[in-house]
Amino acid sequence: MKTLKSVLIVLFFTIFSLTGVFFFFGLTVNLTESMPLGFYQFSSSNNVDIVKNDLVIFNIPEKSEQLLKRVIATENDHIVVNQDGVFLNSVLIPNSKIFYFDSKGHPLTPKFMDRTLTKNEIFAMGEHIQSYDSRYFGIVHVKENNIRKVHLLFTWSSHNG
Repeated sequence: MKTLKSVLIVLFFTIFSLTGVFFFFGLTVNLTESMPLGFYQFSSSNNVDIVKNDLVIFNIPEKSEQLLKRVIATENDHIVVNQDGVFLNSVLIPNSKIFYFDSKGHPLTPKFMDRTLTKNEIFAMGEHIQSYDSRYFGIVHVKENNIRKVHLLFTWSSHNG
């Protein structure tokens, strides 16, 4: 019984210490297949200038957890989402096929659109071909969705899509 108590105390302090380290250094870990598995650090530059190719974490009303995605379109970019995939300024984005079920069999409803993004709007996609991203939840509003830039620190996976 004493050994179990010791193990629990050590476990508690380890978790407490790791939480403090993650908070102090602005770290987060991605464990979803949408983006490479790994450690990411929140940017100190905040959300001032989100540009194409930035990695961002944000919330959307449809999901309780935060989403990690790559920004593929910003202000003045024209986005078309149709049965053929996602077109950015008339160019088909590779691996942007529309799916009606995610990799775990959950139903997906695409957000078909044909529009130009305005100020403080982004279109974001994951790197996995069946990622839950803007193809399904639509345009992300920078100021309304608590968007934060992140930088990849270390990864232990890559994607085959």
